[in-house]
Amino acid sequence: SPSTYPPSMMDTIGDEIDELLLPHDDDDDAQDNQHKSFITRDAILFAIDARTTMLPLALTQALAAAANVMSERALAAESDLVGLVLYGTKHTKPLHADQVAFDNIHVLVPLEVTAASSINQLLNIQSNADFGAFGHADDGDTFRFSSLLWSVASIFNSTPAAKQCIRRVIVLTNDPEPCTSQEDRAQSLQRAADLAEQGVSIIPFFLVPEKGAIFEVGAGSFWRGLV
Repeated sequence: SPSTYPPSMMDTIGDEIDELLLPHDDDDDAQDNQHKSFITRDAILFAIDARTTMLPLALTQALAAAANVMSERALAAESDLVGLVLYGTKHTKPLHADQVAFDNIHVLVPLEVTAASSINQLLNIQSNADFGAFGHADDGDTFRFSSLLWSVASIFNSTPAAKQCIRRVIVLTNDPEPCTSQEDRAQSLQRAADLAEQGVSIIPFFLVPEKGAIFEVGAGSFWRGLV
């Protein structure tokens, strides 16, 4: 289920995310669990909100948490795949140069067996708060959350090794309302349903929102529909 943590606890969110990734009896029906029991590898894709509302603490801590999970997986499960895509960025970057680029989406780490260079890259960005490589979408930019989910599908489909893995997306954001229009909301929910049919699970991890905002997770809410 979605989680929310105050800034004082943000240094532990990597461990909390690892806990969320552990299997639970009520995650799927018995048939799906039986199928997954034969799969021993994980393919984990972090989708981190990089818009200005995440600056500076939430974004740096989210990157540190991703680096922490990468380090843990590199030591404990050497064949697992971990990648990271940023959304709401100024600069766009697809997984491969010859692929369609989705506006305000930046693939920072390909979905692959974790390399030390990828961990160091995240830690350097986090420790220096140097976001120049991807930047942040301008206030006038119309970011579409559905574009993120299209990008997620493209990344999984373009990574052959992920097809025989348990595939999950960890969305880290402090924005309770990521969709800017009803059209984007409907398209995002449809795209999430398509991902679920393809065996890709979405796990939201909520960071502390701006003052006065709350995350709605009840029946009929966007986040409930997404998962």
